Amino acid sequence: MSQEEYEAMIHGAEVLQEDKIGPKVFELPDGSILKLFTPRSLFSSATLYPYAKRFARNAQKLHACNVPTVEMIDTALISHRKLHCVRYQPLAGSTLRSLGKENDGLSEEVILRFAEFVAGLHAKGIYFRSFHLGNVIVMDDGRLGLIDIADLWTRNRPLTRKERVRNIARIYRFSDEISMLRAHGETLFIDAYLENAGISLDDPLRKILQLQQEVHLKTQRINHD
Repeated sequence: MSQEEYEAMIHGAEVLQEDKIGPKVFELPDGSILKLFTPRSLFSSATLYPYAKRFARNAQKLHACNVPTVEMIDTALISHRKLHCVRYQPLAGSTLRSLGKENDGLSEEVILRFAEFVAGLHAKGIYFRSFHLGNVIVMDDGRLGLIDIADLWTRNRPLTRKERVRNIARIYRFSDEISMLRAHGETLFIDAYLENAGISLDDPLRKILQLQQEVHLKTQRINHD
């Protein structure tokens, strides 16, 4: 994509997100999203396999697994900025994070649906490294879907117990989001996840997930203080 093509594309666009380098996510006048990927380092694996290509590949994989996600339009290299980008149609709906903030927490129904959704991803062998409530959309039809999908991997089998624990830990990175998931009981999300995963509530994994949640919450409170 030439400089002229890039400037014409973002003319009249709304900047949705930016970093120290500049705007990185635009909503274009036609409603589609343009996302730019900034290399994390000169020696990043993204140099060989750009995040834009990973994003497009992951969208294809998720659709193949019947997991709602964005609809890809195209990928490109913005030549004058040496940045890769993706353009896609966003999912219609609200993030779990925004719903939680707007309603002083998530409803019990939404927490149960989220637990079922996470268990379903794990059963399909999907490990979403960018798991947090801001990257999960509650769609207009009530289904849940994923956004910001550049960083995930899949297996041709369900995730192992260790992989499940590690992936759920990604959800616990923000104390306010842990509080949203505990709004109707400290173990509601964990118990619903285990039930949907076909794992007994007497399984030691339940205690591991509970302790993991408590440790993350206490650590974040200490760091905040």
